[in-house]
Amino acid sequence: MTHLSQSLRKLFVYNSKSDKELECLRYNQRAIAFHESLLSCFPTGSSAVPLIFRSPYILYERMLVDLLSKHPFALELCAGMGEHTSKLVGHSEHLIATDISPQSLHILRQRFSQAPNLDTLVCDIESLPFSSDNFDLVACAGGLSYGDNQLVMNEIFRVLKPGGCFVCIDSLSNNPFYRFNRLIHYLRGRRSLSTLKRMPSLSLINKYQKAFSSVLTRYCGCYTWLVLPLSLFIGQEYSSLIINWLDSHLNIPCLAFKFILVVQKPVASS
Repeated sequence: MTHLSQSLRKLFVYNSKSDKELECLRYNQRAIAFHESLLSCFPTGSSAVPLIFRSPYILYERMLVDLLSKHPFALELCAGMGEHTSKLVGHSEHLIATDISPQSLHILRQRFSQAPNLDTLVCDIESLPFSSDNFDLVACAGGLSYGDNQLVMNEIFRVLKPGGCFVCIDSLSNNPFYRFNRLIHYLRGRRSLSTLKRMPSLSLINKYQKAFSSVLTRYCGCYTWLVLPLSLFIGQEYSSLIINWLDSHLNIPCLAFKFILVVQKPVASS
């Protein structure tokens, strides 16, 4: 088979699959390529995130630890290979980690093979196979764009117990610099078109705040785009300190790269 015919075949396969199938295929392939013997060498959570992006993930983990003391039965959406599962496993009484990619969950199970409180389940975040009012806490790190925004929000609301909390960290689509970066990833075949369109926005955050009771919303990385020029002169560590200070004192949500959202399902009044 010629190189041209191979390329055309790949293009046909790409176009014949839905975006959801493409994302599942992409993450299955990524998990298969992940050498299981190297699991112990790979850090998880905020420690695995580059220094310049680490601050919001540290806050996300702190919120999880605090909330899990009151909400011990947890569900993780889009858990992947367990990149952000460690705090959930370590501080919940029972955790169900879910993802659309079975190969990713296989790696997650290997990574946390000693955790007796962990179950995994392959499922679609648009249609969760759980009864209503079931979980104390639902968590999601970077996965909101992998389903229809309204359907995902409805499902999260449905499976949470009254008084239960939804905690997430994700990217925002409002900043034009970051939108352009994601467009480049799409053109290079690293994103599907639907995830590009469904990237969380300020209006989506507002929908969550109205549907639930808002507990905390934090916008981070408004000035991350300054890292490259600053690092040339003062290094990445000092650049990160400056950017974190700017976020704390001159926070502009529409420029944010990341956000942390904590909302609570209302308790029905008697």
